Amino acid sequence: WGCPLGCDRYGIRANGNATADVHELSVELKEFDLFRSHYAWAADEADVKIVDSQGTAADVDPAFRSEDTGKLRVSQFQSTYALPREPQLPALFAATGSSLLQVDQGAYELEVSATSDTPWSVFAADAAAELRVDAGTFHLSYDEGVTTDAVVGVLAEDQSRIEISGGSFDFEVGNSTIRHLDVRDEATVTMFGSGFNYPL
Repeated sequence: WGCPLGCDRYGIRANGNATADVHELSVELKEFDLFRSHYAWAADEADVKIVDSQGTAADVDPAFRSEDTGKLRVSQFQSTYALPREPQLPALFAATGSSLLQVDQGAYELEVSATSDTPWSVFAADAAAELRVDAGTFHLSYDEGVTTDAVVGVLAEDQSRIEISGGSFDFEVGNSTIRHLDVRDEATVTMFGSGFNYPL
């Protein structure tokens, strides 16, 4: 099949009024020229739920994205994810528009394998979006010799809302610096006693 310049590959892409309830998905994503890939993307008014699934991604962005008024719920996902060399979109988990992105359970290994000056976040929300983290284990690590000052743990902008009510977060610093929490404009971040390995 043919693909015009700038098209995308996805594990799951839902838009319009689509509804998807996905169990035991297994996906491996790798970037090649002209393509960006995602585990899941919910746009328009789509409602997507992913449960008991796993994925490996290298040099793709973001892994999970909700936009418009879409809803994306991720539960018990096992992920190994390598930070893109040149990120095009802002985060592993990215919510924009008036969408909802919810993470419940799962284990997420995030590897920074190349130096980048492009800002990138583990969790990011902007516009009027809502991003909820109820549980899960999140580990961010750096390959030896990699340096970057561009990584942010949690980034909230505009009038977005990020709520973290559970989970374990281990963001290694290595030879780099990381801003664990960055709240801008009229955005709000609410945290309920989650464990971070570094003071916010």
